[in-house]
Amino acid sequence: MKHLYWGVLALLISFTSCSTNHVEGIDPEEKQVYFEEGNHIASEAQKALLSKVTKAIADSGVNGAVAFCNENAIPITDSLSNAFHAQIKRISNKNRNPDNVLKTETDIMAWNLIEGMAREATAPPAQHVVLQEGNKIFYYKAITLGMPTCLKCHGNKDTDIAPETLQLIQAKYPNDKAIGYQLGELRGLWKIALQPAQSDKTE
Repeated sequence: MKHLYWGVLALLISFTSCSTNHVEGIDPEEKQVYFEEGNHIASEAQKALLSKVTKAIADSGVNGAVAFCNENAIPITDSLSNAFHAQIKRISNKNRNPDNVLKTETDIMAWNLIEGMAREATAPPAQHVVLQEGNKIFYYKAITLGMPTCLKCHGNKDTDIAPETLQLIQAKYPNDKAIGYQLGELRGLWKIALQPAQSDKTE
């Protein structure tokens, strides 16, 4: 069964060279609704989180931002979930917070599909996919390392991250994997659980 899964996954990844959007098992007439809704939520969540982290850096420096994220990143995401009435998470193959690991086969499929898009010579502006898992609809969107400031917490431990910052990261996240990135690299994914009823048509 595992061989069949990875064979199907490899086939799906090969399709990303000719399509920026991938929808598996969803009515084609509904897919645009999911992409628009998911992209709106992910964009607003990104703005909100970035605004708070930027303020933390301005107020307390990079080390203060590390402490702020350790205490507030998950609660902020939870509050955004409540505001948008949709479960919102951030996930990564190199997670910092233990809660942000890739947990399901659908997560892994989304990661590989979006990673394939990001590696294309002409990467699409919106690297995102919609996948169905049972009766659940999930929207995934790339989170890239977009600013030089990000490297102070996620870059090369020898050249980008200050020793005291690295020590603080290791103290707060003993199993941290989220370093060694370069600017523009795929850092993680927004994962948003959408309600299928949102796109139901009125008879």
